[in-house]
Amino acid sequence: MVKMKAILGEAKQIAKDKFKRYLIPEIVGTATAYGSVILAQHGFDINNPIAIGYIGAMGENLGFYGTAVPRQMFRDYRDAKEQGKPYGVQGIQGTLVRLLLEFGIPELTDTPIVRPAAMGAGEHLLGTTIGVGAGKIAADAAFYLQAGTVHEFIKRYPEYLGDGSLSFLARKYIKEPLTRRMRK
Repeated sequence: MVKMKAILGEAKQIAKDKFKRYLIPEIVGTATAYGSVILAQHGFDINNPIAIGYIGAMGENLGFYGTAVPRQMFRDYRDAKEQGKPYGVQGIQGTLVRLLLEFGIPELTDTPIVRPAAMGAGEHLLGTTIGVGAGKIAADAAFYLQAGTVHEFIKRYPEYLGDGSLSFLARKYIKEPLTRRMRK
């Protein structure tokens, strides 16, 4: 029973952290998804559900990543400054590598397939007002399952990324394994 309470407590904290991390980018992404769909439909007379799905997905990505990336860079800059470390090119590189790992894998299926299909189907079946939002929520569930898992891994096992710089990753995962193989 005690172990179950600990697990539930940890799950609650993880959910709280993810909510805090993704809420603002999600609000902005939702606004830009709806804005891009409304602009496409009323400004350019585009009503094809497939096109609407892709336009909504691209609009959402613009708002989401346009918010998430600068926020994370600011957090990492602030953390580096608090630790008395510089945050220059290497710090920016580290931030971008971690974000690429966190969001890159889910994005392989999300933007080209899942999100446009969900938003297009939602818009076609339920209309713009409800359908785009319903499709977005369905796509978000698949996306955050993956992104949240990767983010937790990065938080729990930072030694696998070191400082996140490309030179660290190349040394750890390319140069050192190759050197070990050559010595055998």
